[in-house]
Amino acid sequence: MGSFYAVAAAELFASLGRPEGRSLLEENRLSAGLGYRLSRRTAVELAYLHQTQAASYARQGLARNAVQGLVAIAAPGHRALARL
Repeated sequence: MGSFYAVAAAELFASLGRPEGRSLLEENRLSAGLGYRLSRRTAVELAYLHQTQAASYARQGLARNAVQGLVAIAAPGHRALARL
């Protein structure tokens, strides 16, 4: 059952309140990586994450880079993580 797969995600967070010196776009997260399915119920992933936050009143904008790992195990009673 073991097989590799690619993962990618983009998240944008917008402000719903009055901007007053802030950007409408508050935060952005981009990630990409690889996963490996160990069995129908278990998978592992390793991804690179780039996160940016817009500047607010006295703060400067912020940018972070990270590597994130994930181990996913389907709950008892579930036959698989996802049906492919």
